Amino acid sequence: MIEIFSSPNCHACSHAKVLLEEILITLGKEQINWREVDILKEIDYAVAMGILSTPAIAFNGKLVFTGMPSSKELHTKIMRILKR
Repeated sequence: MIEIFSSPNCHACSHAKVLLEEILITLGKEQINWREVDILKEIDYAVAMGILSTPAIAFNGKLVFTGMPSSKELHTKIMRILKR
């Protein structure tokens, strides 16, 4: 499960979501579960995950990116997760 932590009016958060969608489509992995987490609606969960800023991205319940990753960084991490 991939989670993108976002906040309202966060332009980088919107970009992170689009980037993830594009990478998953390119990989032909539309079946990978992912969700967007609005930190204002799920503040307790965001705090428990250690989210201090948005965007942030977690893989399988572990915080991986605490900012906007490059396309290559995100692609590489997704590939590592898929190979497990």
